[in-house]
Amino acid sequence: MIEQAAIEGREICIGFQDLSTCFMSIVKEIQFQLEAALGVEPEISAVIKALHTNVTGQFETEHGLSDAFPLDRGTGQGDPNGGSRAKMPIAMGQWAVSKYARGFAVTKGENGRVPQLYYADDGSFITESTADLQAIFDLNWYLMKMSGMAVKKARQCDS
Repeated sequence: MIEQAAIEGREICIGFQDLSTCFMSIVKEIQFQLEAALGVEPEISAVIKALHTNVTGQFETEHGLSDAFPLDRGTGQGDPNGGSRAKMPIAMGQWAVSKYARGFAVTKGENGRVPQLYYADDGSFITESTADLQAIFDLNWYLMKMSGMAVKKARQCDS
């Protein structure tokens, strides 16, 4: 896309987002509401909710294990279903960005626009103007905050 923009003399703006501690920052009650809205069977969510109730964690230090502390947020780092469940709020953000943001036009016409690329909890947003890039950052930031996720860093690069 960068090469295409250079050849065609078009502006391209690329911004990067890193969701900080993605798996462990999601607010559990919001996660369960999102699962219900996305059609996850209530029985499945009930089992997961039971497994995630009164869960504690500890750190291993050079002096031994820390005191136990409550894990009242998150989908479970290392939990077999944690990644799939954490993808749900990210997917909500991806859907909104795809629907409401103008991405970089890879082909002519509106159907060939690519507004974002993701790998796990790391995203890049690609637009043709800094205003569109800022709109994507704003939209995505609010949606991730509603899920309880922290956006670690955001920066933009113009070419």
